Amino acid sequence: LVRNAVGHGIETPEHRARLGKPRAGTVQVSAVAEGTTVAITVTDDGAGLDMDALRASADALATGAAEDALELAFLPGVSTAAAVTDVSGRGVGLDAVRSRVDSLGGRVSIRSEPGGGTEVGIHVPVTLAVLHVLVVDVGGADLVAIPAAMLSALAPFIRAGVPIVGAEPSCVAAFRDELPNMLPADEDAKRLTRQTLTLAELLERHAPDWDVPKLDREAIVHGHCHQEATIGMSAERSLYGRIGLDYELLDSGCCGMAGSFGFERGHYDVSVKIGEHRLLPMVRDAAEDTLVIADGFSCKTQVAQLSDRRPLHTAQVIKMAIEHGRLGVAGGRPERGYPDVVLDGGGRVRWLGKRLVR
Repeated sequence: LVRNAVGHGIETPEHRARLGKPRAGTVQVSAVAEGTTVAITVTDDGAGLDMDALRASADALATGAAEDALELAFLPGVSTAAAVTDVSGRGVGLDAVRSRVDSLGGRVSIRSEPGGGTEVGIHVPVTLAVLHVLVVDVGGADLVAIPAAMLSALAPFIRAGVPIVGAEPSCVAAFRDELPNMLPADEDAKRLTRQTLTLAELLERHAPDWDVPKLDREAIVHGHCHQEATIGMSAERSLYGRIGLDYELLDSGCCGMAGSFGFERGHYDVSVKIGEHRLLPMVRDAAEDTLVIADGFSCKTQVAQLSDRRPLHTAQVIKMAIEHGRLGVAGGRPERGYPDVVLDGGGRVRWLGKRLVR
């Protein structure tokens, strides 16, 4: 819906200026509970739907007339775009939205005013937004909700003894340290606690004889706070030694992001000060060809947004050794060859955007 608002609704800055509108268009997204439904609304202040173009597109497809002309926008293949772009023009946007919402037992509405913009509303039953959880009383002080589907989905694997590998240290620590206290009598929870491993632990316990690809590089390593407090870094130390890294495990304390803490309103300044206390200066002092390694997503994000380096995950370090041999990627900032996010389809790479600080 947002892509449609941008592609079909918002005019060019020059055209908006001629109309007396602000040069920058606005797209607003809201979600509120309304009784037994959740209402999601996407509103833009653009040109509104071009009814003549809708009718022409529908006529060209021989789709027939609709009682409400606005309903033409939801027909498959109908589009007001003059050309197909990366954003719009394929005639599948609103059709796909309605089909999906209909399958959930919801409904879609649309209002449009020529020159005044368009509003598309989605209403779905509130039960579709409710997650089945196990509610656990922790020490009489707090209630913790654990997604019941998690254990159900993993049950066949953990009962068969399959290791569960977590790429994110805080997730591994949650299963290893917190889950057994929340569900002390649940056998599947006990199995999950025993069988959840970091990547380094998996290779140490289940592939001790694997000829680990070698990488003759210097590296600095930042351990995730939650992992260091509950699991430790011994398996990572062993793995980095097997790889051949000349590494230093930094005494860097907390990165300052601390999960969602650094993203929350009012915490930004404190988050930055914590990172600047030790970790960020150490990263900036490292040579450009030194690998910066941090498995925690929040740690990686903090360093990437507050320095000119982006830490690599242990899995990316191994991949570099496999693909480039003992010397790894040539030149400075070797992480540039190993993106964290690759968009499907186009092969385009995009890193995470800046956090909001207000």
